[in-house]
Amino acid sequence: MQLYWCQTAQPNVGDALNVWLWPRVLPALANTALPGTFYGIGSILDERLNSPGPKYILGSGARRALHGIDAKVDLRCLAVRGPLTADALALPAKFAAIDPAVLVSRLYPHGSRKRDDIGFVPYFASPQDIWSGIAERLGMRFVSPHLGVEEFLSALDGCRFVITEAMHGAILADALRIPWFPIGANSLVYEGGTNSFKWTDWCKSVDLDFQPRHLPPLWQPGQQTLAALRTHVKTKWAEHCLRAIVAGKRRYLSTDGVFNAGLARLDDAIGEFDRLLTRDAP
Repeated sequence: MQLYWCQTAQPNVGDALNVWLWPRVLPALANTALPGTFYGIGSILDERLNSPGPKYILGSGARRALHGIDAKVDLRCLAVRGPLTADALALPAKFAAIDPAVLVSRLYPHGSRKRDDIGFVPYFASPQDIWSGIAERLGMRFVSPHLGVEEFLSALDGCRFVITEAMHGAILADALRIPWFPIGANSLVYEGGTNSFKWTDWCKSVDLDFQPRHLPPLWQPGQQTLAALRTHVKTKWAEHCLRAIVAGKRRYLSTDGVFNAGLARLDDAIGEFDRLLTRDAP
């Protein structure tokens, strides 16, 4: 069976989790005789599924309500990321579980280190050098989504609070039980309506109300004086917004009960899929 995951020119830890996590959770996946394609972590339920063969869905999310998947596609859903995806695919509410990235809570040792830092995670396609400069000036730990999975988790595990533009920055922080806060900047330009849909989908799965702080999108300044000045002004405003978030009292973190209930639904789906993977094994 083929594992599908979104491979972008710039590395993205949210996508790379697939090749780190699933061999640990579903070791039978690599050698199963079951034909088809497996879809796990990511907002990947769209036109990309319009090809022959069975498609097994375990925790993936849609990018929008009008997902573009042809009605003839052999779609075999065990669980999806959240209630918006379940509605988009016309699935009963019980199929809305939680993002499978939260399984790192079991797979990665965490919580034993002292958590002193305030972390900042940009969107993977945002200009990393500009945002890292902002984080440094504000005394924050810059956690790049371009890091490998274990490096990323190690960096998060040293944080007491995480401000994140990357959705999987929030999901992984929540899985490690670290309070977090969502922002939108360059991601809003790159993703459009997908941004709100996928964040709301996941937040609803853990009973949180998605209300991000919008910051100005930042780009590399051009050679012209006006472009450089515009970038400088936006950078200062972004720094002001981040200071306000740190100083404010609002923090996001799912309750243990809601988090564990989502994990339980995911466990049921994993068990069902594992039985499918191994039923024809010798």
